[in-house]
Amino acid sequence: MFNIDKNIPLPTKTQDAEEYPFNQMEIGDSFVACADIANEHVKVLEHIMDKVDARNEAGDGRLFLWAATRDNESGRDMLRVWRVSFADYIDMVRPCDAPVIECIFDMLKDGPLSRSQITKMNLLNQPGSVREREDILRRYAFLFKTSKGKTNGIIYEIA
Repeated sequence: MFNIDKNIPLPTKTQDAEEYPFNQMEIGDSFVACADIANEHVKVLEHIMDKVDARNEAGDGRLFLWAATRDNESGRDMLRVWRVSFADYIDMVRPCDAPVIECIFDMLKDGPLSRSQITKMNLLNQPGSVREREDILRRYAFLFKTSKGKTNGIIYEIA
């Protein structure tokens, strides 16, 4: 037998939309995702890390990092998640990408360019190979606005 409840409102799109408080966080905010790593199942920790990675790939420019830290009061190792700036993210995760990203932004400062122009322009004088620049455009797609060019190629500009 089922109980029938009356006048229970439907959840909003943002209510219960995320398991973790990513949408409420500002740069520098953090939360404890797991209070005791040693006593937690590996799959739970992997789930948290996967959620952080998926959130970073959402494409809205908000980035998050997780790290194991020690709680000074309890002495236990915990898993904490931070919202970070793009510069901090690059410094911590992929510092090797920074020169290529700066190069692409420098190219785009005067206006939109095609994918071909970005990947092939000034290869001898500026950082990044064709492949590295293509990887940056794909990995950091949220940094750029794209549109179709006259020949159906992709045109990039700074978002």
